[in-house]
Amino acid sequence: RSDGNLDAYPLRAEMNPTRVKLTEGDLIRIYLAYLTDLAVSQVQTWSAEDTKGPLCRYVRRRFAHPCWPSSAQKSWADRLMRHWMAEAQILADTFHDRWQGGLDVAEVKAAVDLVRALERRPEYLIADGVPEPVAVAAGALVDGEDKRLPFMVIDVGAGTTDFGLFLLREDEQREITRVFQVPGSIKALMQAGDRIDMMLKKFILDAQGVDLTEPHGRLVAADLSRRIRGLKERLFADTRVQYVLSDGTLGKIELGDFMASRPVREFSERVEQGFRDVLEGLHDTWLSYLTKTDLTVILTGGGASLPMMRALAEGWVEVRGKRIARKLVNPLPSWILGESPELEPVYPQLAVAIGGAAHELPETVDGPEAFAGGGGRTAYAVGNLQVSGA
Repeated sequence: RSDGNLDAYPLRAEMNPTRVKLTEGDLIRIYLAYLTDLAVSQVQTWSAEDTKGPLCRYVRRRFAHPCWPSSAQKSWADRLMRHWMAEAQILADTFHDRWQGGLDVAEVKAAVDLVRALERRPEYLIADGVPEPVAVAAGALVDGEDKRLPFMVIDVGAGTTDFGLFLLREDEQREITRVFQVPGSIKALMQAGDRIDMMLKKFILDAQGVDLTEPHGRLVAADLSRRIRGLKERLFADTRVQYVLSDGTLGKIELGDFMASRPVREFSERVEQGFRDVLEGLHDTWLSYLTKTDLTVILTGGGASLPMMRALAEGWVEVRGKRIARKLVNPLPSWILGESPELEPVYPQLAVAIGGAAHELPETVDGPEAFAGGGGRTAYAVGNLQVSGA
């Protein structure tokens, strides 16, 4: 939803089979409470050099959000998230150590209603929301040879593909690195990983002639929906995959055949156009600058390995007669290899969370419309955060 009161929308029976009335707002609060308790309970197991004991569970936290299509939606969603995350901390404390085995729905609903009625909530624990590509940029800062480097962050989530263009500058004398957000470049495309799942599901059902107007066909489709994410991942990893439908039907898909299908080709074209639209919104001076240096592309998110997404970091793109070269880099911060190497395989999925938890983040206000050597007010001292250029 993009506006309204989510407490006015009851959950459908298939989502809530109990007799206790729950709303969409209740469900989100309960989920956030569970997630909050997991996170802050883990924080309590840590200690820091300047503390004598474990850290406190009442730490400030941020939330990342997609690049909403309108400022009104962003304002509405940010306000709700701040409100709900503060309520989630109270609920997390209420049900701490009780999640295992499940909770009584009526008790949870009563607790949610009491929290909703509170006059004050610990909103001082909630920092401002941050656009997902900006969160990625905080962790994806470079430690390469370039003294001035433009880079495009593309975060490929389940429902949206978020873009953000940034300029990194290194000041050797002051030993700091600054990042400037290019004005007008934070955009969202409502095309992402879930769309590929749906296309693959339809590709399989069409290949087997499954009739969705029949109860049997709907059962087969429902079972396939539960397994389609795994099939997609295997297909893109192995270039072919065999499957068995719930009625015993055997089948095989070749990646080349799927990629050549009309829906996938159209999806790829929309994604490429989304990349172009970001650049089309820039002042000519920014485009002229980008023609003089490679545009580094950083892909993150669960769909970062999709072929059509990786194609966004290859070859040339032409905008208003200006050709811009694109270069893919590994966004993995070098500190992960030394401190948490187990995160390397899953870093693209965690990049928003890791970057969003940085001590400081790039400012998200628009900078100068025209490129003037990287000056402006949207500077951010990044400390020792870095990205390898490998």
